[in-house]
Formats: sequence, structure tokens, C-alpha cells
Amino acid sequence: MYDKKIAVIGGDKRQKYLTDKFTEMGYKAVIFGAKDAENTAADLNDALTEAYAAVLPFPVSPDGVFLNAYCEDCNIRLSFLFSEIKRCKIQNVFGGLITSPIKTEAEKYGIEIYDYGENEEVKIKNALCTAEGAVEIALRELPFTLSGCNCCILGYGRIGRILAIRLRDFGCKVTVLVRRPESAAAVQCDSIDFSFNLASATNGADIVFNTVPTVLLKGDILSKIRKKCLIIDLASAPGGVDFAQAETLGLKVIWARSLPGKTAPQTAAEIIADAVSARLDKQ
Repeated sequence: MYDKKIAVIGGDKRQKYLTDKFTEMGYKAVIFGAKDAENTAADLNDALTEAYAAVLPFPVSPDGVFLNAYCEDCNIRLSFLFSEIKRCKIQNVFGGLITSPIKTEAEKYGIEIYDYGENEEVKIKNALCTAEGAVEIALRELPFTLSGCNCCILGYGRIGRILAIRLRDFGCKVTVLVRRPESAAAVQCDSIDFSFNLASATNGADIVFNTVPTVLLKGDILSKIRKKCLIIDLASAPGGVDFAQAETLGLKVIWARSLPGKTAPQTAAEIIADAVSARLDKQ
């Protein structure tokens, strides 16, 4: 198994470390479509030829048309990529955040992509990377220490919970917005304050962290947030903030997407590699 070739295609800094990790595991790993990476194939055909598996980035595509890639002249259409994967008879294809357009396009070529982003272990470990990345942004952007800050977190899922505990350990006063009684119970068990009311939760906050992929910060809620409040949006599209209104109000908003690939690319790559390797071991 471990002498087989894995083609790592496209992506960000994670892909470089992903290639390194696969090599450490004993695979013959090559990469194409990532910037400044070693073991780079001459072209897409060179990368895919005789490959046992192809590992695509997280996310696979920003628009459902082109591959998510960061090298010069890497405008690779998904249709072309999938046709090449089919031509090379690669049966094991992996990627993260497989949207319906991507899945539909792959199915045209008889390709089924395993979405490692839906792996529960990957989700939990990535939540840690995201939470720590959010703390790093806050430390960098704020003109004062986190200790003593009033922090509001919207949502108490995987990311929200880890973030709340980390911020509490920094000495922050943390309030979590929850919607369901069971979420409130979980927050209480962690000895953290909660609120069912958005206006109350954000009132007086120095920082608001959003983890909910629904636009909650808008209208009167957004207009009543302190002007010096920093908003860090961790949610996937469409995000949780009316960005146009926030700009009009002079609020600073950072939409911090794909944090694992930006702040902890090596760890994020190792998480993906473990998930892919475990899947291949079952083949």
C-alpha cells in the first residue's frame, strides 16, 4: 500500500505539508498546483500518471468551476481535471468541502470524491486550529490585552466551544449566544455565561466572534455594537455579518475563512493526511 503514488493537486500551504506527510508515511507523493512546493510535477499529466490516489484541496474550488490552486498558470477547470483523473483511471479521489456543483461535475466523469472535510475527526481537529487562529487574530489586531476583554461568541458548536474555553483561559469575560436549551446546558457545564438574546449578548462586547453561517449581525443589532468592537467572522459563506452595513458604520470586520490553512498549515495537513491514509487502508 505505502509504496503507491499519491498526487496532491492544487491548494494552499497545507498541500506542501501534506505532500511531506505522505512521503513520511511511505507513499510516493508528488504535488502540482501549489506555490513554492518541493516534489512538484512537471504538469498535471505528470502528477496524475500512475497515481493510486488524487488528493484535492480544502476547499476543492472557490466557484465550482476552477480548481483552488495558487501557482502561476494554474487556471485548471474542474471539468479538465476530472477528465484527466478518469483518463488515468484513478479510483481514489479526495477533497474538502465538496459542493453540489463539484459533485455533479465529478459524476459526469464517473468519479466519486470522498469529502475528508465531512470526517468527524477532521472537523473536531480543524475546530482547534480555527479557534487558535481566531485568538491569534484577536491578539494581533487589538491594542490591548485579551485579559479582561468582553468577548461574545455566536454559536457553541465545535469551534465555538473550543474558542470559548481558550478565551476564558486568557482571562476574558465570555458570553455565548445560544438558540437551544441543550446548547445552553453545554455552556453551563463549561462554566461559561450564555444568552438567548443577540442584542444582550453583543452589548458592550470588545470582540464578537461569529461561528454561525447565517447573517445574524445586521440591522439594529449591528448598529448598536460599540464602534471600537472588533468582529471576527469564522463562518463559511455567506458569513454572519452584513459586511456592507458594517463598513458604513465604521466597524472593523475580519472574515477569517480557511484559518487552518493560514495559521496552522502543517497541523491541518497532518489531519488531512491521517484521514486520507485511514480511508486508503480500508480499500
